[in-house]
Amino acid sequence: MKSGNCEELETERMKYSAETVKDLDFLAGEDEVVHYEKKDKKQSVRYGQELSCSRKIWDMLSPIVYFLLCMDGVTLAVLIVASLITGVRGLTIIQLMELIPWIPCLSLFLANGITIFNQRKNYFLDQMRFGPYDQTWTMSNIILSCCLAVCIGHLWSIFINLSELEHVFPGYAESAASSFKGQNPFLLITATVLLGPVAEEMIFRGMTYQRVKNYLNSSWAVGISSLLFGICHGNMIQFFYAVVLGVILAVLYEYSQSLLVPVLAHMATNLWAIYSENCVILLTKIITQGKILLLTIEGVVAVVCMIVLFGNKRKVVSHQQGKLR
Repeated sequence: MKSGNCEELETERMKYSAETVKDLDFLAGEDEVVHYEKKDKKQSVRYGQELSCSRKIWDMLSPIVYFLLCMDGVTLAVLIVASLITGVRGLTIIQLMELIPWIPCLSLFLANGITIFNQRKNYFLDQMRFGPYDQTWTMSNIILSCCLAVCIGHLWSIFINLSELEHVFPGYAESAASSFKGQNPFLLITATVLLGPVAEEMIFRGMTYQRVKNYLNSSWAVGISSLLFGICHGNMIQFFYAVVLGVILAVLYEYSQSLLVPVLAHMATNLWAIYSENCVILLTKIITQGKILLLTIEGVVAVVCMIVLFGNKRKVVSHQQGKLR
C-alpha cells in the first residue's frame, strides 16, 4: 500500500513536470511571437531607413513632382487645343482666356481628375507601408475642423489683402481676375471644391506628409509639406496664403489621423473663398458694419474651435505608433 502510494506520487510528479514543461514551451512560444510582432512593428514604423539620403528625398518629393508635371502638361494641352479652336495665333494666355473663359477650370478639372486616378494606387500602397490608425474623429470634430479652416483661411486672406502685397506683385490681381471670371458654376465647383481638395490632400498630406514624417518627424512633416503646398500654388500671394492653410490642414491630419478631415476642411475653405465676397456684400447691405461683424464672428469661432479640438486633448494615437490613416 505504501509502495503503491509512492508509485502513484511519482507518476503524478512526472505528469506535473511534463505539463509544466509544456506550459513553459507555450509561454516561450508566445514570447517569441510578441518579439517578432515588435520587430515587425519597428520595421514598419522605420520603413525605408536603409535608403540613401537622395532616395529618401526623391521618395518624399516624387508625388509632388508628378502632380506638377500633370498640372503643367494638362494646362499646356488645353491651351494648345484652345488656340486651335480659336484659330488666332500670337495670343497671350490672358487674351486666350478672355476668349475662352473656362480654360482654367477645365485644366484644373482634368489635371485633378488624372492625378486622383493615377495616384490612388500609390496612395493605398502608402497606407500599407505606414498602416491605418484605429480611431478617427467624431462628426462634431470634423465639422469644427471645417469651421476652423474656413475662418482662419478667410481671416488670413483679408489680412493679405490689407497688407497691399498686390502692389508688390501686380501680376497676381490680373491673373486671379481672369482665372475665375465668367466660369461655368458647375465646372468651377467640381474642379476647385470637389476634385481639387481630394487630389491635393492625397498628394500633400496623404503621401508627402506621411513620408516626411516617416523619415524625420511630425514637426518637419508639417513644415515641409506646407511649404511645398505654398510653392506649388505658383505665385507669392497665394504662397503666403497656402502655407498657412497647409499648416492648418497638416495639424488637423496629425490630430485626427484621417485624410477625410483635411479633405472636407479644404473643400469648405475653397467653397467659402469662392462665395465669401458675395456674402459679405449681401451682409453689408443688411447691416452697415456687416463685414466687421463677420470677421469678429470668424475670429471667435476660430478660437473656440481650436480650444475644443486641441485644448487639453492628446492626439488620437493607435496601438501602432507612427502610422497614419
